Amino acid sequence: MEFLQNILTVLQIFVGVVTMIFILLQDSNERSNIIVPESSKGSNMGSSRNEKLAKRTKVLAIIYVVLSIFLGVVMTLTTVK
Repeated sequence: MEFLQNILTVLQIFVGVVTMIFILLQDSNERSNIIVPESSKGSNMGSSRNEKLAKRTKVLAIIYVVLSIFLGVVMTLTTVK
């Protein structure tokens, strides 16, 4: 069980760092943000770099949350014994 906990911890750190890098790579445009991309605000530019980064950031954030919950469950199960 300790091996699984170590693997999940490393994965969580990796996903967190990649998420931060994706956030920092996005342009700081006041017209768009991660929740409401620029294309839904009337722009006809198609799928831009920021939109792709925003989608990937959302996916990585969901993976991070799931990993955090799963890691918490694993840690709880190891301390109960």
